[in-house]
Amino acid sequence: MIDMNINDRYEEIAKLSGLSEDIVRRVLKASKQSIAKSLAQGNKATLPGICTLTPEIRSKIEVGKQGLVDYVKVKAKASASMESEVSSLLQGRNSNEEIENKATELNFISNDDSNGSDVGIRLKQINALL
Repeated sequence: MIDMNINDRYEEIAKLSGLSEDIVRRVLKASKQSIAKSLAQGNKATLPGICTLTPEIRSKIEVGKQGLVDYVKVKAKASASMESEVSSLLQGRNSNEEIENKATELNFISNDDSNGSDVGIRLKQINALL
């Protein structure tokens, strides 16, 4: 698994939305500012279809400072539609990867025979067995 960096994320959102990367950056920056403002006020912030962020304002003692220092601990809960979206993406991906891995582990698929053609059980046949 490779983590997507922020520039890759901007590029992908721009591609998927058909908007320019500059507009995507500006909208996400404004969203971050709006959410930070809500959280700093102690309010929940919802990203529709993505998640709800809930702030917990806490205090701690810092070395070299007088008294307590407030900070915010943010908890995120994915929306039902996000969980559904991820689940549907995983269903398609897992079945093909699992089938390929199982077939390879069980030596059902051999890349070639003496004639250079595939031998063994094909992936579609294994899929039907699962």
